[in-house]
Amino acid sequence: QTRFLPTPRDLAILQAVRVHTRLTANQIRRLFFRGPGERLKAPQTVSARLRRLVSYGYLEAVVVDRGHGAGPLAYGIGARAHSLISGSRARRVRGPGPVVHQLEVAEFRVQLEDVLRRRSGALVEWVGEPTLRSLAHARRNWPVPDALVHWRLNDCEGTFLLETDRATESLAILAAKLDRYSAYLRDRGYRRWLPGLGLRPRLAVVTTRARAARLVRLIQN
Repeated sequence: QTRFLPTPRDLAILQAVRVHTRLTANQIRRLFFRGPGERLKAPQTVSARLRRLVSYGYLEAVVVDRGHGAGPLAYGIGARAHSLISGSRARRVRGPGPVVHQLEVAEFRVQLEDVLRRRSGALVEWVGEPTLRSLAHARRNWPVPDALVHWRLNDCEGTFLLETDRATESLAILAAKLDRYSAYLRDRGYRRWLPGLGLRPRLAVVTTRARAARLVRLIQN
């Protein structure tokens, strides 16, 4: 078998997949395959590299089916990549639901990073749900957001906790989550997640317009 050594870009891809659990080829392309002038490289170039990483066991692929037939491939960490990435562990996806949610969170990250890049800003750090869950271990009253985001734009910087609501839970459950976030922020639990940064995070809830309006009324009452 031909010896295969992952490139620095390959390792960056594997790290991003570990953070998000799953990424599509299009998301990987927009994050890591840019040429001069920020021009995206051809999808065929990306697909060829991902197929190579899959063939050597660094990535694994699953078809995302949203109920309308075969969907895009979502890439996860393969068995051979665990020794290359510090702290990574196998996470088996059970059914399409969690995968769709993971890809929606990843899409938020990709679009945010693109907006910041176009305005000469930067996504300083994105801490994913698996890491946050481990940090919140044994603290059952702490919420576990989908991500903790640290951004910088011009002379400003900030952080926020991301909660992506797919409307699969009742509004009462979402409201209970917000109560936990409120207690967490009041107790300054973020100091453990943001040691020494000196920034107080906000909470960003991504949901539908109709559900957002109901949620606002619920909070105001």
